[in-house]
Amino acid sequence: MTIGEVSTGKKRQPAIPLEAIPIDLQGDALLTARETMRRAGLAYSSLYEAMRLRGFPKPVKIGGSRTNRWVLREVDAWIAARIAARDASKAQGAAA
Repeated sequence: MTIGEVSTGKKRQPAIPLEAIPIDLQGDALLTARETMRRAGLAYSSLYEAMRLRGFPKPVKIGGSRTNRWVLREVDAWIAARIAARDASKAQGAAA
């Protein structure tokens, strides 16, 4: 078990719930995986699947090779594009 995790029997859970992480950052701020997951509404495995299959922004490596951060502006642009695609498909469905 690492610092910041609590044991719940079988599975380790973060000591800080995702809802407690503030996401009121701006611009080129770098987000941790947890912040990115919360902002995009994705689980950890879904985050990497979205990068592979749905054009989710790739992380930036900082510090060592194991430290990933996502650029807030890119994450927000991906979310906005998903919303725009949904709205466009609704408009096409209504016009038909």
